[in-house]
Amino acid sequence: MKYLTLEYIKDHSRICHNAEDRYLENIGAAAETAVLNLCRRTIEDIYEEYGCVPEDLKQATLMLVDHLYTHRGPTENVSLSVVPYSIDFFVKPYMKLV
Repeated sequence: MKYLTLEYIKDHSRICHNAEDRYLENIGAAAETAVLNLCRRTIEDIYEEYGCVPEDLKQATLMLVDHLYTHRGPTENVSLSVVPYSIDFFVKPYMKLV
């Protein structure tokens, strides 16, 4: 993972066991990539412009990790939106316009 840690993810998602650490690392890395892709930026772009990964991007990534951890199937009947609104809300200010 580029900017999240396993401990940070586990604290956010209130996970107290080690049984799924590898899975959490995999979805953590995937969530980071997804958030950066939503922004249309690289991690280097983010560091160059902001000096660090802003807290709201971290929060969006943590929320995506938690969503992916809780909902392991490809879709649900509840919502078929592309990106949950709360994640989009945090990411939108950092989107690079093409």
